[in-house]
Amino acid sequence: ERCLRDSIGLSYLFIAAQKYGYRPFPNKIPKEHFAKLIKAVGDAGDRKLIEEWFKLDENVLEQANTDKETEPEEWEASID
Repeated sequence: ERCLRDSIGLSYLFIAAQKYGYRPFPNKIPKEHFAKLIKAVGDAGDRKLIEEWFKLDENVLEQANTDKETEPEEWEASID
């Protein structure tokens, strides 16, 4: 608004994003980190959603919560 008010010439706004490029969400979260994440999430619905998408894999030496295998259609359906 100030640019439009004070400027005689053209005005534009440049917004830069993705400074570090695409950063996908990890498909494995160490058990201790996952517990801290769940504790930090305030909304019960959000906690339920996170727990639904990341299940604890106890069949490995270093236990971690792994994301469930999905097809693109499942992701699109979960967004709606």
